[in-house]
Amino acid sequence: MTSTNIYYVYAYIRSKDSSTAKAGTPYYIGKGTGYRAFKSSKTGKHSGVFIPKNKKFIKILETNLTEVGALALERRLIKWWGREDLNEGILLNRTNGGDGGTGLIQSIESNIAKSNKMRGILKGPQSESHKRNRALTKCKLHVINNIIYKSRLDAAKALNMSPGTVSNRCKSTSSQWEFWTC
Repeated sequence: MTSTNIYYVYAYIRSKDSSTAKAGTPYYIGKGTGYRAFKSSKTGKHSGVFIPKNKKFIKILETNLTEVGALALERRLIKWWGREDLNEGILLNRTNGGDGGTGLIQSIESNIAKSNKMRGILKGPQSESHKRNRALTKCKLHVINNIIYKSRLDAAKALNMSPGTVSNRCKSTSSQWEFWTC
């Protein structure tokens, strides 16, 4: 075996009948090297699919493949069995396969965007009420009795109260604090 023929194609097999297919049929097809087929994250999943606890339900279908060969076989098998999410078959795969990226080098911009998304900085579309509630918890300007304060601390000093009290009154829905806006 040469060093480039290190890839294999594997399947996760159903241990019992399901609403989708019978026991003994695959529910996921993948490409890997090393222990990829057997490794999982802390959730017991990889690629969003549960890995069988009983390793006899992990089948290595073909070994000693180049990466190109493994990707091609993966695509062919996914097409053969069909994807459940497209109502075309029984597999839980979310792509048509063949799109694995061994050694993929991502741009700095892509890495920053992913990092921000993971930290919750960039979020998708939000309802108006969500935006309003979020703005209330991240006060920038405080308008209290028609006086604008640049920060909660400035308002607290001017009103001779703690910053926490200012923040609580800004968030309050009581009519007593109706002229407090953040």
